[in-house]
Amino acid sequence: MTTNRFSWIQNKMRADSSAFNLSAFRFFFCFFAASSYIWSFHEADFASSAAIVGPTISRIYSLDIFGLSLFKVLVVGAILSLFLAALGVGRKIFVYLSFACFVLFEAPISVQVNPYTTNVIFFVLLLLCLSPTVAFYSASELLRGPNPNKEGREDYTMFSVMCLAPFVFFNAFVSKVLNGGWSWWSGETFQAFLLGRQLITDSEVTLRIAKSDTLTLLLSLTTLAAESTLWVVIFFKRSRKFIIPMVLLFHTGVWFLMRLNFLRLFSLVYLAYIDYEFFYFKIRNTFNLWRLPSKTSSLPLQNG
Repeated sequence: MTTNRFSWIQNKMRADSSAFNLSAFRFFFCFFAASSYIWSFHEADFASSAAIVGPTISRIYSLDIFGLSLFKVLVVGAILSLFLAALGVGRKIFVYLSFACFVLFEAPISVQVNPYTTNVIFFVLLLLCLSPTVAFYSASELLRGPNPNKEGREDYTMFSVMCLAPFVFFNAFVSKVLNGGWSWWSGETFQAFLLGRQLITDSEVTLRIAKSDTLTLLLSLTTLAAESTLWVVIFFKRSRKFIIPMVLLFHTGVWFLMRLNFLRLFSLVYLAYIDYEFFYFKIRNTFNLWRLPSKTSSLPLQNG
């Protein structure tokens, strides 16, 4: 019985672990991550962002390198590395550089700005660095030609990435239950939290919701339900079609009511739940636009 259960879990892990899905996720994740940094760290934000980390690290960030501060060099380096990693240039070299730049400039800021929030982008980049097949479909590999030694090689990076958001959510649920106790189930803590955020956001909608015991109870229970059941999307593929959009709506509601931007931290991770192989073959068969090289037409570890 135990063996059958283990085989079921292993089959679920293999179903999402194709090298094609991983490479497609690498492209979209790195591309949108680089785009978000361009949007976030424009010229006006450099000084304020570097100052958040405190005087010691701020002085290090201010070091002059060829006329630019170290902080600007790290941000620009991360953006360029992410774009090149998306294309798969240099195989995994720019994935490593992206991770290094991220650790040096983003991690210290995240700790100061959101000390109680897990920055999952750090863990995604780390998993991509450790993946043996992340560059299977990349510019470098296409120029070299397919490597038959990698075909069929098991790599559970995609499954690991899919586990990140449910793990963070469930950890938040356990923390609420252990530290908040009944006050979370009754909506009292959520109500107090809303009132506290309303002082910052000055939102009339937030204040009206916070004054309603029924609405705060409903939203509190919804939060607990979402955080405790997101793990379902890991093993049940069909559930992703409606659960992931609901979670995105949940993040949007949190930003609207509390001005807490969890979308920036989590939205890119949800790209892992897209079945890229399905859309590739759907588009290819519908429009007959392109085909993968014959050597790789049978994708490693395909779904099903």
